[in-house]
Amino acid sequence: MEKLYTVLNFLFWLSLLVVASDGIKEIKYGKNILSSCKSHRDCKDLKYSQCLSGKCCCLSNYYKRNSNVCLGGINATCDSDYDCRHNHLAGCISNTCQSYATFFSPSNAEEVKLYRAERIGSGCVTDENCKDLNNTLCRSGKCECVKGYWKANETCQLVTNTTCVNNSDCKESGTKCLLNNCVLPTDFFIESNTRNATLYAATRLGDVCQTDHHCRNINHSKCINGACKCGRGTLPSLHANFNPSSGGECRRTLNFYCEKDSQCIYYYKSKCFFNNCSIAEDFFAPENAHKVNLYAATHVRDDCRTDHHCRNIENTQCIEDQCRCKENYTSINDKCRELSDLFCSHDSDCKKYGFDYWCFSNACHRGQYYFDTADFSQWKAKCTIVDQVLGTELENS
Repeated sequence: MEKLYTVLNFLFWLSLLVVASDGIKEIKYGKNILSSCKSHRDCKDLKYSQCLSGKCCCLSNYYKRNSNVCLGGINATCDSDYDCRHNHLAGCISNTCQSYATFFSPSNAEEVKLYRAERIGSGCVTDENCKDLNNTLCRSGKCECVKGYWKANETCQLVTNTTCVNNSDCKESGTKCLLNNCVLPTDFFIESNTRNATLYAATRLGDVCQTDHHCRNINHSKCINGACKCGRGTLPSLHANFNPSSGGECRRTLNFYCEKDSQCIYYYKSKCFFNNCSIAEDFFAPENAHKVNLYAATHVRDDCRTDHHCRNIENTQCIEDQCRCKENYTSINDKCRELSDLFCSHDSDCKKYGFDYWCFSNACHRGQYYFDTADFSQWKAKCTIVDQVLGTELENS
């Protein structure tokens, strides 16, 4: 009888549990800032948030970062540096977001001695502050990886001296192929490695360097801002620009006399300015203002920066950094002629100006220049084959 009572009692409570469970609904908590909510409990998965006016919002002195993170301002409560806003300038110290500039003041010396950074990049004033982070030292007020190590997955990992042939063989961030080993340039060019650093010689423009000595195998190059580049008065040769893997060299341009652009063909993008080959961007640089002011273009389509540079070519102005014919003018044999003087009825009326001149809208135009600016709706469809060797022209309409 006692066993029967026990079984019936169990079944009774089980039935009550089943009935109660039917009325239980799954509680859905907010996953993002500004998610809908009815109480603070609905926002419990969002750290440092509260339910305000039916939305999950960051607490006072906390600021939205991304869709589901609230970061604390100065004096806000925190558990780690990652809970603090602008964590490159502030950190979580004694569970409070504090400005590094304020915390590391002389008046706070005793607390500073006890402080231990918790992540790479945290503020510091001594190496002791970085003691809890393996392979770090205090550099420029931040805990950074020591030489020979690099930051990966929030830890300082050893930069392996992987053998290599060129930079593409080095996969670790920031490493370069120096003397057939993948290393960080900052670790290679140090006093303790002077012997190897002295032996090193760059082979291509753009290779890393510390002194001009490292660029000695690239003609006329210098070490500029940590890379081998062409020095003043020199320009990269053609193949150095079109095919960097070929290495390239720098060719002298100062005192390299020229009378026309075609004589500068061996210098990538260079033209003849004041009888010297130079790149337009270099010639028109502010430090060359005196020569730039004296400069005057001599041909239609020559480089310019202001209309003043086109003053010796009649009826031109500086358009898109080139001396071009003004409106209602067109280029004929390197001169700008008024369209009204070039009336035509047929293409044959224009051949006295050259084989590549055509009759468009009752005026002769040179094809190249007309197509640059013309309204193509006016262009007459035609197929022209020019035999320049024989100097003949065959026209198929």
